[in-house]
Amino acid sequence: TMLLSGSRRPGASSASRAFGDAGPARITVSLYEAPPREELTLDEFEVFAVDRLRVLRTIDTLRQKGFKTNELDNELAPILRRLLPLAAAGPNADTDARKDEVSHFILRLAYSRTEELRRWFLSQECRLFQHRLSTLQGSAFARFLEARGMAFEEVPASEADARSAALARCGGIAAGATTWYRVPFLEAIDLVGRREAYLEKGKAYVPQAKLHAIVV
Repeated sequence: TMLLSGSRRPGASSASRAFGDAGPARITVSLYEAPPREELTLDEFEVFAVDRLRVLRTIDTLRQKGFKTNELDNELAPILRRLLPLAAAGPNADTDARKDEVSHFILRLAYSRTEELRRWFLSQECRLFQHRLSTLQGSAFARFLEARGMAFEEVPASEADARSAALARCGGIAAGATTWYRVPFLEAIDLVGRREAYLEKGKAYVPQAKLHAIVV
């Protein structure tokens, strides 16, 4: 339930109450599993909804123009920094997280009226999720997997190098150009079927850039 009010209540900020202490660095990719109980003004409601909708419409436009993944990500990054930033740490971390969570659920409700609207919203949100997931590197990505209970094992560089020829056939990604994860076959069956993951002894070797297909 999101609560609307004419003005912000004094005391602790809504972001602090809803999202807690961000700590040294929050996990910036959300699966939006539960709507926040959040007070916001009518002005905030409008700004949050409009800004996120502009982002989603930009994604839709770029996809319709046939932008490739890297091209779309490069075009989308500055728009996200301006309209829907997500700082992992610092003074804006709570504010950014609040706007991201609330705006998602505002549009999720607005676009639930018809099946066509729902499909459009889900498609653009999945692409936004893919973009944000691709920006997580190293320990941040490992923390995301751990927080979501995803026991995907990172493949050591030496093991990836030993399978370089086989891995390179999976989407043309060189073994040393990305981080690879060992995933149970049944969780990666679609990727294996599209030859976007390498299968060995019941485990799929999945490049980090493709894990969004399993997570979503």
